[in-house]
Amino acid sequence: MKDAKRRFKFLFNSIKHLNSLIGDLIQKLSKIFDKTINHIANDNMPSTNNKKEKHFGITLPGFLKRRFRTDLELEMHLNFAEYRWIQRNKKSVTF
Repeated sequence: MKDAKRRFKFLFNSIKHLNSLIGDLIQKLSKIFDKTINHIANDNMPSTNNKKEKHFGITLPGFLKRRFRTDLELEMHLNFAEYRWIQRNKKSVTF
């Protein structure tokens, strides 16, 4: 952790020699660097304090993890998917 702080301090001191986008990122990161480095170093610290995001992050497959953050969004998606399936697979009734 000390090594990471030393390297970040070096980058922060050489902002004027870096690309402006990278300099802006480093400047923004400097405000939350301690929290970020503590989160990376501590395995017991959760990535999010939002229980629904944590639940969806663990239970949903990779491509759906970031799409649904509430139960309502997920329920609406599932209902619409069921409706589309019914419309696609509806048999035409003939008498």
